[in-house]
Amino acid sequence: MAKAGKKVALIEQRWIGGTCVNDGCTPTKVWVASAKAAYTAANSAHVGIRVKSYKVDMALIKKRKDDIVINARQGGTKMRRTRPTLT
Repeated sequence: MAKAGKKVALIEQRWIGGTCVNDGCTPTKVWVASAKAAYTAANSAHVGIRVKSYKVDMALIKKRKDDIVINARQGGTKMRRTRPTLT
């Protein structure tokens, strides 16, 4: 909108990216991907893949989620800082 000559304001209560990046869409997709991998490991015998055992490491899953969220947030922050503002 700024490029179109409109005045804009960016209001974030906590971090750039809003709910989707920080609390909603992105974290949920990471959790779901890990759950899907665990489900596949546990339920793949019918297609000829037998997994004797697996471990769900919640701390590592959370770290992966946090890393992805922080990376997305930093990308939004960098984009905001590198865009010229129009007056």
